[in-house]
Amino acid sequence: MVRRAAIVAIGSELLCGDGLDTNSRWLSQRLEGLGLRVVLHLSCPDEVGAILDALRFAAERAQVLLTTGGLGPTRDDLTREAVARWAGVSLQLHEPSLERIRQLFARFGRDMPASNRVQAELPVGARVIDNEVGTASAFSLDHAGTRLYALPGVPREMRWLWENALAGELESADAAPPARRTFRTVGISESALGERLLSVEERPGVEVRYAAEERLGTIRVTLLHEDQDAVQDAWREARDLLGEHVCAVGGDTLAESLAGLLHARGLRVATAESCTGGRAAAALTALPGISRRFLAGFVTYSNRAKVRDLGVSEELLAARGAVCPEVAAAMARGARARAGADLGLGVTGVAGPGGGSSEKPVGLVHMAAAGPGDDDLRLLERRFPGDRDLVQARATAAALDLLRRAAGGGAATG
Repeated sequence: MVRRAAIVAIGSELLCGDGLDTNSRWLSQRLEGLGLRVVLHLSCPDEVGAILDALRFAAERAQVLLTTGGLGPTRDDLTREAVARWAGVSLQLHEPSLERIRQLFARFGRDMPASNRVQAELPVGARVIDNEVGTASAFSLDHAGTRLYALPGVPREMRWLWENALAGELESADAAPPARRTFRTVGISESALGERLLSVEERPGVEVRYAAEERLGTIRVTLLHEDQDAVQDAWREARDLLGEHVCAVGGDTLAESLAGLLHARGLRVATAESCTGGRAAAALTALPGISRRFLAGFVTYSNRAKVRDLGVSEELLAARGAVCPEVAAAMARGARARAGADLGLGVTGVAGPGGGSSEKPVGLVHMAAAGPGDDDLRLLERRFPGDRDLVQARATAAALDLLRRAAGGGAATG
């Protein structure tokens, strides 16, 4: 039976927006990697009653319960008290933990403040988990069929404790993680994607997870099943159903998939962007080793820059305006020629919120990919919904995918 896990993140700062809970995401990835199924994330303030309610709620749904935060020395660190109430026990001073904290201060030539004593007061029956990188005393406690692990909220300490204690303890030979296959799609909405993959979702035992990645302009899809062959069969069907919408496989992003294709085929690229402001170039140049394939990136926002830097015709701009397929093509060809690249990308559009018209509304983007042959040209027109940032993100993804297809990439495989 697959063990269920829950995570309770404790800290008022997480609820008021002053802090971001990165611990739960990190822990979830590792728990699932060990074959546990994470069924719940909760956040609660630094209040004993709220923490106690969260513990009870989570423990009813999971055999393994992890808490983060609330193990410090200040008056708002109340996890120890809440866990003791949950288990129906009292707190008691754990002398070895107190001595460990004293020694930690002594190593830095300091006396332990009296307030740190509370960090050694643990629920009766708790098992201490040695923490060599901080003063918080982590511990585990079994109650009513659930094993609780109380971890510090400081990411560095929490991760050290996971790597040096919890990972080995939670690993089980009879709880292997399910087989999985992950890929990314572009140019298709999440609703249309779900409709297209309905037959995959209906395969016995197959779980399909969707995650929209707005900043990347892609959707990540994960297929899971207990059997590796079943996952492979589901992946083949999904790939056939989605075709060229599949832009990356495994952990690769769209940009990484494109870069891999450029490396494999020995192609060099240059970009010319207007409404995306250099995002396509930034996505590529963020990757190590791309200097062998990326030659130049032009951000030509004004018409004057398009003429000066890319050789776009003034007559064309006067007759058609900057947002049209002809200008996108001229930008792509200009970038390719000026940089001496095999492939050139051109992007021009109206990102908003202003600047649109009935003829050229906000969200309209024209893209072009020139090369690798002198006469090779691919054009793409899209109307993207959303605010300025979202239009730019989606246009960047579409442009990178257009470049990927120009480089000879169909549906990503692997």
